[in-house]
Amino acid sequence: MTSGKHAMLGRLHPTQEKLIDVLKEPESDSWGLREIAEKIGVKSPNTVSHHINQLEKKGYIFRDNISKRINVLKNPVKDIVFLNVYGMAECGLGGYFNDDNILDRVPLPSKTFKVTQSSFLVEAVGDSMSPIIEEGDMVLADKTNLANNGDLVVVIHNDTAKIKKFFKKAKSVILQSVNPAYPPLSAYINDDLEIAGVVTGIVRKFENRGALV
Repeated sequence: MTSGKHAMLGRLHPTQEKLIDVLKEPESDSWGLREIAEKIGVKSPNTVSHHINQLEKKGYIFRDNISKRINVLKNPVKDIVFLNVYGMAECGLGGYFNDDNILDRVPLPSKTFKVTQSSFLVEAVGDSMSPIIEEGDMVLADKTNLANNGDLVVVIHNDTAKIKKFFKKAKSVILQSVNPAYPPLSAYINDDLEIAGVVTGIVRKFENRGALV
C-alpha cells in the first residue's frame, strides 16, 4: 500500500518511498550508499543500489552520468527508456563511436518518441550532412546492421564513425553526404564498413533548447 504522501507516484516499495525522501535532501549528493542505507533502515548498500536502479527504471529518478547527481523527477515519466549517448559521430573528417565511448544516458518516453532498448543517441560534428544534420545535433538511431538505399545511417568506416546516406551499388556501398562540398565515399561491408544503426530522428540544439525533428 502506497502512502498518501506518495500517492501521485503510484505503487512503490516502502523502501523506495523512503529512498525518494532521502534523495530529495540537498546533502544527499555527498552521501555514500552505506550512509543512505542507514537512513532508510536497510543493512546492505547493495539493497540501496538495487532500489535506485528500480526507481530509475520506473521513471522516478534520473542519474546524470557526468555529474553523478541523482535527481528526483517532479512527475514520474511513464514508459521511460534510458538511451546511451555516445561520443561524437563525424559528419566530415575524423570522429569515433564505440561502446566504450558512452558519455551519458538520456531518458525518453518510449511511446512518445518510438524508441526501444536498442535505440541510441550520438552527437554529430562537422557540416557534411548540413542542412539535414547540423554540428551539435543529437542523432537518434536504432541499432541494426541492415539498411535500405536512401537511409541515413551511423556507420563505422575505416575505424571512424560517420553519419551518411546509404546506397548499395553492386558489391560496394556508397556513403553520400548531403553537403555537396563533400565527395561520396565507396566502401565494402564487413571489410572497411560496419553499419551501427539507422537514423530515426534528430534532437536539434537551438538556443539551448532540444527539439526532435
